[in-house]
Amino acid sequence: MAMTRQDVVSVLGFIDDVTIAEIIASGASLEELRKLGLGLR
Repeated sequence: MAMTRQDVVSVLGFIDDVTIAEIIASGASLEELRKLGLGLR
């Protein structure tokens, strides 16, 4: 299943739409994004 804008925002917080689009287009999974999000906090 493809990530949605809401998925990205739920992990990383509110960021700009271009960055959200780039993250979604990267093909990363939601689990990978969650791991990244934990490293940013």
